[in-house]
Amino acid sequence: MKKAIRSRLTRLLDYGLIVGPLLILIIVGALGGWWYVAATYEMVISGGRVIDPETGMDRVMSIGISHGKIVALSEYPLIGRTEIPAKGKIVGPGFIDVSAHTIRKFDQQMALLSGVTTVIDNSVGTGNVTDLKFEIGRPYVNFGSGVNVAGLKPSTVVSPAQFSTWMSRIETQLKKGGGAIIWNVPPDLAGFESELIPLVSVAIKYKVPLSVRFLVARSGPQLTAEVQRLIDVVQSASVNIVLQELFPESHIFTRSVLAQLARANEPQIWYTFSPYSGEIIDSKNTQYPMGDLWSAHVPMIDFDTGERVRVGSRRLPPTVIAMVTPVSVLNEAVLDPQSLVASDSQLDSSGRLHPRYTGTFSRIVRKWVVDTGKLSWVDAFRLMSERPATLFSLTYPALKSKGRISIGADADIIIIDPKMIEDWGTYQHPVQPSRGVIHVIVNGRWVVKKGQFMGKVRPGEFLVPGN
Repeated sequence: MKKAIRSRLTRLLDYGLIVGPLLILIIVGALGGWWYVAATYEMVISGGRVIDPETGMDRVMSIGISHGKIVALSEYPLIGRTEIPAKGKIVGPGFIDVSAHTIRKFDQQMALLSGVTTVIDNSVGTGNVTDLKFEIGRPYVNFGSGVNVAGLKPSTVVSPAQFSTWMSRIETQLKKGGGAIIWNVPPDLAGFESELIPLVSVAIKYKVPLSVRFLVARSGPQLTAEVQRLIDVVQSASVNIVLQELFPESHIFTRSVLAQLARANEPQIWYTFSPYSGEIIDSKNTQYPMGDLWSAHVPMIDFDTGERVRVGSRRLPPTVIAMVTPVSVLNEAVLDPQSLVASDSQLDSSGRLHPRYTGTFSRIVRKWVVDTGKLSWVDAFRLMSERPATLFSLTYPALKSKGRISIGADADIIIIDPKMIEDWGTYQHPVQPSRGVIHVIVNGRWVVKKGQFMGKVRPGEFLVPGN
């Protein structure tokens, strides 16, 4: 009798050892399925200090994200299938770079690690929008490009028919998705005048900005005259004009141009800048008149040794760093309501990169928000997110949902550690990712996690112009 009972107990134990774990797996799976269904949001960013530059909101909240959109803002905990803890971190809209040339995967990776979620190439652009989209493929960031009209220009424009051909080529590229007219201003005033009004007319027709690049260093009077002409034009026409790379292209005359724009008080003229004083110059082949730089007492540093170059030195090093933009001018720019931040991330004529390639946006946060307090967090996101989104939404309707943290906005979100944020690129070693951008989300997809680029995710979209 005892052997029979013992045998039954043994079989029951064996059965339990087999069935028990199976039951546990079924229960756990059921609970997991219930959690997946019960979770209200696809992703939740919990407990961060949330900044919305549009409304001025600055408080600790949780954000619920579903289908690429922000669908909830709550001071109470939210349930999501994926949770990103953000306690002690700054949560805001992704930065928008309005003058970057981000084509390669590596370029886009560097942009994302800097907190940039949208890139608009309004400085170099393209002469063929279709080819550019094919070259990029599916982007990691949201991407838009202007049309560079220089490459579309006939070799000689001496007749009305040739000029008409040029305008027709520009319009064709705008129809294919170009979001701005990028105009490299001719070196002479006569050329400036002959091209300005026709290009403005096309910009008005397609509701795109005219992006102006002063590629050749001007004299003070010539630059002043051209800027005044632009002011006169916008006062009689509904067009936005963006002065690209005003720093450092106009170098020693920057302050006078800013004063000129301030006096005009013309809200349709904008300018881009990056937060660096120095510009890398090949002393034997430069657009910067060295005499002007010497007479303006612009400090110069030997690129290779880091030593100060003596004023008026006849034997210049092959490469110098000219401090063409005073810090006081940069202080004005970050507070100016007409300024836009741009990395201008392109190789120079010698194949070098500038530290702004990776450091532009984190440098502004570090120097003007964290270190000096000249900008609040709200002001910083207004400068680098909401302002460019609002301006260029006139061309790209999709930007109406970017650059802000509000219900219904696109989930282009960055999470910053305010204690760590810092640019690490130097003039000698520019390609060093910034620190402190912990997480980046583009259209609801996690692309930078704990400071590491997640290369398999391509959530970016091409920005499409529309009326």
